Amino acid sequence: MRSSRKSILFFALAIGAVSVFIHGAVAENRQSPNVLLIAIDDLRPDLNCYGNSKMVTPRMDQFARSALIFEKAYCQQAVCNPSRTSMLTGLRPETIGVVGNHVHFRTDRPDVVTLPQYFKQQGYRTQAIGKIFHGVFPAGASKTKWDTMGDPKSWSVPAVKFGPRYYFTEEGVASAKTAFEKSYPGLGQKGVDWTERLVFGLATEAPNVPDEQFYDGKVAVTAIGTLRELKDSSEPFFLAVGFIKPHSPFIAPKKYFDLYQDITVADNRDFPKSTPGFAGHSSGEIRRYSDQPNQGEFSPSSQVRLRHAYAACVSFIDTQVGIVLDELDRLGLTDNTIVCVFGDHGYHLGEQGLWGKTTNFELDTRVPLIVRTPGMKSKGKKSQALVELVDIYPTLVEAAGLPANSKLEGESFQALLNDASLNTKGFALSQYPRGKVMGYSLRTNTQRFTQWRKKDGTVVATELYDYAESPIEQQNIAGLKQNSKTVNTLNDQLVSAFGLNVSLAENMPKSSLFQTGFESLKPEPFSKLKIGESTWSVVAGTAEIDDQHAKTGAQCLHLLGGAETVVEITFPSNIASNSLLSFWAERWTRRAPFEFKVDKWQDGKWSEILNGEKTVQVGRAFLSNVRVNVKSGGFSKLRIRVSSPERTGILIDDFRISAPQPQRITNVSIVPIAIPALIGRKASPLVKLKVDVEGSVDPISLKQLGGLVFSEPEALKSLQVYYTGSENRFLPSDEFGQPALVGAIETPKDAGSDSLVGNASDSSGIMNGLVEAEVGFRGEQALVEGENYFWLAATVAPNARLGSKIGAKLDPKKTRFSDGSLQRQGGSVQIQSVGVAVRKSGDDGVHTYRIPGLATTNDGTLLAVYDVRRSGGGDLPGDVDVGLSRSVDRGQTWQPMKIIMDMGDDLKWNHDGIGDPSILVDRQTGTIWVSATWSHGNRSWRGSGPGLSPVETGQWIMVKSDDDGVSWSKPINITEQFHF
Repeated sequence: MRSSRKSILFFALAIGAVSVFIHGAVAENRQSPNVLLIAIDDLRPDLNCYGNSKMVTPRMDQFARSALIFEKAYCQQAVCNPSRTSMLTGLRPETIGVVGNHVHFRTDRPDVVTLPQYFKQQGYRTQAIGKIFHGVFPAGASKTKWDTMGDPKSWSVPAVKFGPRYYFTEEGVASAKTAFEKSYPGLGQKGVDWTERLVFGLATEAPNVPDEQFYDGKVAVTAIGTLRELKDSSEPFFLAVGFIKPHSPFIAPKKYFDLYQDITVADNRDFPKSTPGFAGHSSGEIRRYSDQPNQGEFSPSSQVRLRHAYAACVSFIDTQVGIVLDELDRLGLTDNTIVCVFGDHGYHLGEQGLWGKTTNFELDTRVPLIVRTPGMKSKGKKSQALVELVDIYPTLVEAAGLPANSKLEGESFQALLNDASLNTKGFALSQYPRGKVMGYSLRTNTQRFTQWRKKDGTVVATELYDYAESPIEQQNIAGLKQNSKTVNTLNDQLVSAFGLNVSLAENMPKSSLFQTGFESLKPEPFSKLKIGESTWSVVAGTAEIDDQHAKTGAQCLHLLGGAETVVEITFPSNIASNSLLSFWAERWTRRAPFEFKVDKWQDGKWSEILNGEKTVQVGRAFLSNVRVNVKSGGFSKLRIRVSSPERTGILIDDFRISAPQPQRITNVSIVPIAIPALIGRKASPLVKLKVDVEGSVDPISLKQLGGLVFSEPEALKSLQVYYTGSENRFLPSDEFGQPALVGAIETPKDAGSDSLVGNASDSSGIMNGLVEAEVGFRGEQALVEGENYFWLAATVAPNARLGSKIGAKLDPKKTRFSDGSLQRQGGSVQIQSVGVAVRKSGDDGVHTYRIPGLATTNDGTLLAVYDVRRSGGGDLPGDVDVGLSRSVDRGQTWQPMKIIMDMGDDLKWNHDGIGDPSILVDRQTGTIWVSATWSHGNRSWRGSGPGLSPVETGQWIMVKSDDDGVSWSKPINITEQFHF
């Protein structure tokens, strides 16, 4: 088991009631905002509020006037299951293992916590009506289970789904019955009606029947009934409402067809020039209907009918959305409900010669997204910022005031809801597979770059489109000579963003002499491998290709250690001097002995170029980015040597040798930070600047960093900027420059020396009651090739009020590099609540505090419990106790730590531990319970099992307090009270 690094244990305590945490669940909090998530299938941004005046969508237009419209929102894959799964898990399609409709994410990732499941864990009542996950119909309604599978773990009660009936006219019913007999032969004789199975008859229909007879009409009616039930619930609710139209077949009540006249065929019907044919498709989704051609052209009349019917379905859904939102308002729930309306992907209606979704083109990947939160400041506005559906999960969590889920790949766009003018990210990502190749697509503000790659990284085709002339791709310009620099730059961004393995083919970035992510190799031990033109030979010990612990992609290299493992790498020709060797590494043990070295072969002998014993870290996710500038003569062979305890060793991924070249900045971005600023911590990060650099010759330096700082009066003591190199962790050690407040606010005489920013009356600008000041830092920090991280951080004044606010915003005009480069995009204002660091690594001589739990007693006292990991940060077993901190002033100050479950000071307890505590307050009696797991000896707690003695298995231990947490009982062993 891999150990975790040192950490700081903190609790961000806002003014007001503090909820009880039991294994991550939140107790009752009536002030928590509700969430209404409305999903619409196959809806492209063809709404009046998006600028298409021909569309009749008054209800969503009305909603948009009270919300924020995202003009550049993109799905992660333009088909139902991958798109919805990605959005609902906060993970990208390949991460979650879902890149097609016929797979369920829990098959390979059973423990993933979905968006509604996370809200449920935080004390919300979660319910679903209609199509939320891909499963839209009741069990047995389809020939494939994928159309009926949902995700029961996500909901507090079973999801509500309706039958698959689409057709109502005489002609439509006849076509459906024919399709039923063909698809389900003999089932009718068994008493099953055609309305109980999913069938594909006509592509369009306009029956003169009430809305409520349609699937989506039933969804709307059920949703308003559910809202009435939830109104008086003691729990906040997360209600997901899913409409299946305008998904084909395009069927809606006739009155919605009557809204449209003079529908025409699509403009831009030609497939983009110079684009590979497999980037498109044969429009199979529409061709499956009985009145459409199996191949060849769609007739002009058929095209007009399809486009007319699609528009009618959009207006039908617009009405259903309005019905739900009207009921929300009628019930008085609007002011305390977050509402998110989105389409799961776009759709082609004859443009580019295509019908349906399933491409990486703009019409399929761009989606409508309209969001409203209580108190937001961007109501009625439009944002041009790039956002993705994978960002919805972290945004709703932040908007609801819940603890962030650190396992997500999306980024919250909460800041845009208060300032629509911000640009929060440099690109959006989408992808779509075609057979054995995957199309990876990167959308910037003005361009789209797509590469089709095999699993080994080989590039099959490249696309580049510029949207200056048209919002629809008309010509692939990737092959034009004048665009070669743009292609190289976007290639590097795409490879980094998707974490792709890069082959040794001609499409490799020109700076790379050699690069591998070990993706094309069989996962097994090896003695000799050919990777490109290089040969990797194991001359001692054991090495393997590992498919469990990769940094990027799915595989990495594992040198298993033991007495010594040695791998020699031979290259076909000499590598020049000043080449840069780089790779990600993870040390897999803290135990001695441990050695990790890299040697080069030059002039007939080996010479050491890296001693990584102290530089390569233990911990999850490849914490160490190793970089060696190989000088004086270059090399023709490398040797990697590892000595460590058996079956441990070291992991290596993304192994690269870069040619010596002048350094250049390829991207500068601002990354939001969501954690609170803490009293008692040396510094708390407010905002992060990420600088991507290529090349190692003539290093570029950051010369100046500046922006604005916001603070409530007397909350901020000082500001610093820290540089952590390629380490994407905040380590307050190496400071950059000296702060210089430009036009600074003078601190009032009565504010005290511990406050950097004084009373609001002294400020030249106030944002939400916060004092505003301009700040700049000047220095000289050379950049390294790869990623560089700078952190603007604050030291919170010791007398700051808990729950007060501190924030910052970096200013592109105040950031300068030695080569004249500028930071192009401004970041959002990052506002954080002030909390308190209850326990920090090193306090009372303890190595690490972990696994926090927090509760409020009946007397209003705050109790915090946690692991006291005395000698290291690793998991049980180990020298671990359970500690408790107590506060009687709502978290402002904390009494000295009390050990309530003690392993003792004797050395015999060094390999024993008791930890992973949880805390529970019995509201009836006032008794407080803390439970934890005890493990004995230098062995894994996973060895526990029924029927074992206390010295053989883990034990469930509890202690209790009847006096508000002042004193605690002796440990009570629950495990030994049961007989297995």
